[in-house]
Amino acid sequence: LNTHQRAIDNGDKEHGVSVHFVTPELDGGPVIIQSRVPVFEDDTASDLAERVQEQERRIYPLVLSWFSAGRLSMRNNKAVLDEQELPESGYASD
Repeated sequence: LNTHQRAIDNGDKEHGVSVHFVTPELDGGPVIIQSRVPVFEDDTASDLAERVQEQERRIYPLVLSWFSAGRLSMRNNKAVLDEQELPESGYASD
């Protein structure tokens, strides 16, 4: 997929990671949470991957704790946290 290099090649100013429920459609499940990182002019794909992975190490355990505690579910193809439907962009979105 080379997503980090594509973000650099496209001139993206931001890149990031999303955690979502898995459905039969690739990346088609409802988003639970997202995190963004800046893309700097001199970034390599490895630099950007490291920045994204730092965010992954923060948000994956959070989502797993919600799910394990029974706070997170998927209903009607929507992510639900603490009985509240999350927006399409996930928890703590703009």
